[in-house]
Amino acid sequence: MTSHRANQLIEFRRFVYAFYFAMAILIAFLLSKAERFVWEKLSLWKPILGEPRDEIIIFLAAILGGGTALYLWHRVEIRSMTEEMVSELSKVTWPKRQQVVNNTIVVAVTTIFATVFFALMDRFWSSMTDLVYGA
Repeated sequence: MTSHRANQLIEFRRFVYAFYFAMAILIAFLLSKAERFVWEKLSLWKPILGEPRDEIIIFLAAILGGGTALYLWHRVEIRSMTEEMVSELSKVTWPKRQQVVNNTIVVAVTTIFATVFFALMDRFWSSMTDLVYGA
Protein backbone atom coordinates (compact mmCIF):
# COMPACT_ATOMS: atom_id res chain seq x y z
CA MET A 1 0.00 0.00 0.00
CA THR A 2 1.44 3.37 -0.96
CA SER A 3 1.94 6.05 1.64
CA HIS A 4 -0.58 8.34 -0.08
CA ARG A 5 -3.22 5.60 0.06
CA ALA A 6 -2.37 4.92 3.70
CA ASN A 7 -2.76 8.63 4.51
CA GLN A 8 -6.14 8.68 2.76
CA LEU A 9 -7.36 5.70 4.76
CA ILE A 10 -6.23 7.28 8.01
CA GLU A 11 -7.95 10.53 7.05
CA PHE A 12 -11.25 8.79 6.35
CA ARG A 13 -11.08 6.37 9.27
CA ARG A 14 -13.56 8.48 11.27
CA PHE A 15 -16.18 7.89 8.58
CA VAL A 16 -15.49 4.17 8.77
CA TYR A 17 -16.02 4.32 12.54
CA ALA A 18 -19.25 6.26 11.99
CA PHE A 19 -20.40 3.62 9.50
CA TYR A 20 -19.84 0.78 11.95
CA PHE A 21 -21.49 2.76 14.76
CA ALA A 22 -24.55 3.46 12.60
CA MET A 23 -24.63 -0.20 11.57
CA ALA A 24 -24.56 -1.26 15.24
CA ILE A 25 -27.46 1.08 16.02
CA LEU A 26 -29.47 -0.19 13.03
CA ILE A 27 -28.87 -3.82 13.98
CA ALA A 28 -29.81 -3.08 17.60
CA PHE A 29 -33.01 -1.35 16.49
CA LEU A 30 -34.04 -4.21 14.21
CA LEU A 31 -33.17 -6.81 16.83
CA SER A 32 -35.19 -4.96 19.48
CA LYS A 33 -38.25 -5.14 17.23
CA ALA A 34 -37.64 -8.83 16.54
CA GLU A 35 -37.05 -9.59 20.23
CA ARG A 36 -40.27 -7.81 21.22
CA PHE A 37 -42.20 -9.77 18.59
CA VAL A 38 -40.74 -13.08 19.78
CA TRP A 39 -41.37 -12.21 23.43
CA GLU A 40 -45.01 -11.37 22.68
CA LYS A 41 -45.48 -14.67 20.81
CA LEU A 42 -43.78 -16.63 23.59
CA SER A 43 -45.89 -14.91 26.26
CA LEU A 44 -49.00 -16.17 24.48
CA TRP A 45 -47.57 -19.68 24.63
CA LYS A 46 -46.10 -19.34 28.16
CA PRO A 47 -48.07 -16.65 30.06
CA ILE A 48 -45.56 -16.75 32.92
CA LEU A 49 -43.20 -14.61 30.80
CA GLY A 50 -45.62 -11.68 31.03
CA GLU A 51 -45.42 -8.50 29.02
CA PRO A 52 -42.18 -7.73 27.16
CA ARG A 53 -39.74 -5.81 29.34
CA ASP A 54 -38.05 -3.02 27.44
CA GLU A 55 -35.00 -2.84 29.72
CA ILE A 56 -34.13 -6.46 28.89
CA ILE A 57 -34.98 -6.17 25.19
CA ILE A 58 -32.95 -2.98 24.68
CA PHE A 59 -29.98 -4.33 26.63
CA LEU A 60 -29.89 -7.55 24.60
CA ALA A 61 -30.34 -5.69 21.33
CA ALA A 62 -27.52 -3.26 22.17
CA ILE A 63 -25.16 -6.10 23.12
CA LEU A 64 -25.98 -8.05 19.96
CA GLY A 65 -25.79 -4.96 17.71
CA GLY A 66 -22.46 -3.86 19.16
CA GLY A 67 -21.12 -7.41 19.09
CA THR A 68 -22.08 -7.80 15.44
CA ALA A 69 -20.38 -4.52 14.53
CA LEU A 70 -17.23 -5.53 16.43
CA TYR A 71 -17.23 -8.95 14.77
CA LEU A 72 -17.50 -7.34 11.33
CA TRP A 73 -14.79 -4.82 12.29
CA HIS A 74 -12.37 -7.64 13.07
CA ARG A 75 -13.02 -9.29 9.69
CA VAL A 76 -10.19 -7.75 7.67
CA GLU A 77 -11.80 -8.20 4.24
CA ILE A 78 -15.02 -6.48 5.35
CA ARG A 79 -13.15 -3.63 7.04
CA SER A 80 -10.93 -3.05 4.00
CA MET A 81 -14.01 -3.07 1.75
CA THR A 82 -15.62 -0.46 4.01
CA GLU A 83 -12.49 1.68 3.96
CA GLU A 84 -12.37 1.49 0.17
CA MET A 85 -16.06 2.43 -0.02
CA VAL A 86 -15.46 5.50 2.15
CA SER A 87 -12.41 6.40 0.10
CA GLU A 88 -14.43 6.22 -3.13
CA LEU A 89 -17.28 8.26 -1.62
CA SER A 90 -14.79 10.98 -0.71
CA LYS A 91 -14.03 11.41 -4.42
CA VAL A 92 -17.64 12.26 -5.23
CA THR A 93 -18.23 15.87 -6.23
CA TRP A 94 -21.40 17.13 -4.62
CA PRO A 95 -23.47 19.89 -6.26
CA LYS A 96 -23.38 23.41 -4.88
CA ARG A 97 -26.35 24.72 -2.90
CA GLN A 98 -27.50 27.05 -5.69
CA GLN A 99 -27.49 24.20 -8.21
CA VAL A 100 -29.64 22.07 -5.90
CA VAL A 101 -32.07 24.96 -5.38
CA ASN A 102 -32.32 25.59 -9.13
CA ASN A 103 -32.88 21.90 -9.90
CA THR A 104 -35.52 21.66 -7.17
CA ILE A 105 -37.38 24.63 -8.63
CA VAL A 106 -37.28 23.07 -12.10
CA VAL A 107 -38.66 19.79 -10.75
CA ALA A 108 -41.42 21.55 -8.78
CA VAL A 109 -42.51 23.70 -11.75
CA THR A 110 -42.46 20.70 -14.09
CA THR A 111 -44.51 18.66 -11.63
CA ILE A 112 -47.09 21.44 -11.25
CA PHE A 113 -47.31 21.88 -15.03
CA ALA A 114 -47.75 18.14 -15.60
CA THR A 115 -50.39 17.94 -12.86
CA VAL A 116 -52.41 20.80 -14.35
CA PHE A 117 -52.02 19.42 -17.88
CA PHE A 118 -53.22 15.94 -16.97
CA ALA A 119 -56.07 17.33 -14.84
CA LEU A 120 -57.27 19.41 -17.81
CA MET A 121 -56.90 16.42 -20.16
CA ASP A 122 -58.90 14.28 -17.73
CA ARG A 123 -61.63 16.91 -17.55
CA PHE A 124 -61.67 17.22 -21.36
CA TRP A 125 -61.94 13.47 -21.98
CA SER A 126 -64.55 13.19 -19.27
CA SER A 127 -66.63 15.81 -21.09
CA MET A 128 -66.13 14.00 -24.40
CA THR A 129 -67.24 10.64 -22.99
CA ASP A 130 -70.27 12.32 -21.40
CA LEU A 131 -71.22 13.72 -24.82
CA VAL A 132 -70.70 10.36 -26.56
CA TYR A 133 -72.46 8.22 -23.97
CA GLY A 134 -75.06 10.82 -22.98
CA ALA A 135 -74.51 10.99 -19.26
